[in-house]
Amino acid sequence: IEIKGDDYATLKKIGAEFKEVMSKVDGVIDISDDFIDGKDEIRLTINESLAAQAGVSVQQIAIAINTAYQGTVATTIKRADEEVDVRVRFPENFRNSIRSLDKIFVTNNTGNLIPISRMTVFEKKPGLASINHYDGKRLLTVTANLDETKTTSQKANKDIKTLAEGKDPIIEKYYGYRVRYGGENQDTEESMKSLGRSFMIAGLIIFIILVSLFKSVIQPFIVMTAIPFSLIGVILAFVTHGQYLSFLSMIGIVGLAGIVVNDSIVLVDFANQLRKEKPHLSSYDILLETGLIRLRPVILTTVTTVLGILPTAYGIGGADPFLMPMTLAIGWGLLFATVLTLIMIPVLYKSAWDIQTFIGAKWKAFKGRKIDLVKTT
Repeated sequence: IEIKGDDYATLKKIGAEFKEVMSKVDGVIDISDDFIDGKDEIRLTINESLAAQAGVSVQQIAIAINTAYQGTVATTIKRADEEVDVRVRFPENFRNSIRSLDKIFVTNNTGNLIPISRMTVFEKKPGLASINHYDGKRLLTVTANLDETKTTSQKANKDIKTLAEGKDPIIEKYYGYRVRYGGENQDTEESMKSLGRSFMIAGLIIFIILVSLFKSVIQPFIVMTAIPFSLIGVILAFVTHGQYLSFLSMIGIVGLAGIVVNDSIVLVDFANQLRKEKPHLSSYDILLETGLIRLRPVILTTVTTVLGILPTAYGIGGADPFLMPMTLAIGWGLLFATVLTLIMIPVLYKSAWDIQTFIGAKWKAFKGRKIDLVKTT
């Protein structure tokens, strides 16, 4: 959770409230933030009204303190080959003692020496090890780890956001401060958007290839209906196995889109060949013969692919947590898509054929009537 604003004290206060909210979410552990205390430092607060009454400016006080500890070049000694600066400051034993602040005087506008201890209050506090910024504002990041057996990054972010933005939203109590939910959930969302674009590009490429192969615009749509059929198998597989649709499983779905159309291509291409070779057959007879001849190649292609993938999905011979979601999506998606493809592709093919035949007949009849009308005239 990235909190940005101007004042670090307020940022730490907001961060503490978010930590309290995060601790209420099951599965969120190791809650912390990136604020790290630095070395101790002496902070001086100048009473400007007293300084003004004494005839001393804030700049004079700052210069006097800087001269005491850092030193000021009073003069330069010139030698034959170099120049040596003469720096005036407190001795080392004074510079290492906080009590030396009481020994610093500054000249006011009347020429009198005024001790700065009468016009300042100093305190010892830890400094800042680092200052993070985002969009020109100071940034405090509250982080946590997850127990993945209880929750996911998406669910945890959603629960935290619901609690933090409930009846009394945390961030609305602090004007000028903003909050952004990042971490793994943000990375996943960005990756999903990129993957969605990749999926669309892959689908477009598949469509272009099919159009050039079949010399048709309708038949590629028939072939690509196998892709949504495969998603049914993927969803059922992940529900029955208690798995989440992760980024790796989505990569498997993108790969599945290219594999699952193979069976549809086999059926549609063979049906097109039969239409050319046996134009006297009806659509029903052509599709029946296509199913009888191509049933074995379609089933063998699917069975060999699924049997080659599922051992990896179930960890037979060694489990790989990165490959298991991808192979599970590909194996089950291909299996269900094949069963539905054998039924739906012939149905869609016949429907498209009948519609084309009907439209073609109507068009011929219309052209015939137009020719007769011209002859009569």
